[in-house]
Amino acid sequence: VPGITREDSVALEPPSFYPAVYSTDPADQTVSTFTSMSSGGKKTLFKCCFAIAVHRIAARLEAPLPELLIIDSAMKNISERENRDQFEGFYRMLYKLKAGELASTQMILIDKEFLAPDPSQAVDVLDRHMQPDSVEHEPLIRYYRGK
Repeated sequence: VPGITREDSVALEPPSFYPAVYSTDPADQTVSTFTSMSSGGKKTLFKCCFAIAVHRIAARLEAPLPELLIIDSAMKNISERENRDQFEGFYRMLYKLKAGELASTQMILIDKEFLAPDPSQAVDVLDRHMQPDSVEHEPLIRYYRGK
């Protein structure tokens, strides 16, 4: 997530246990939270990363969390063309986790662009392109026509 580094610290404060990210720079008093992120795109990406972290922790602890992760539009308001490194880095991270520690987690990824996993990774992917009013690329709910 832009603006957040490995050196920053994360606090999960009760009662909500929502993450608060603190910079290690003493001059930076900003706290990054679900509500304080500056843009919708950055906020969405931050929430997706939090959900992934919860699944990673649950897998390590063998906690009773459903092994299903649905990520809808992680790149909302973030251009995959303008922010190519961020876009590719996010999906490569997901594929790496799917090939490793989250192998038993089913992932459903919904986005406007598709980045295939590296062929060397043992990740089976079923991708489906959908368009409204298309016979060739039918929408998810075939009979629904949103107006």
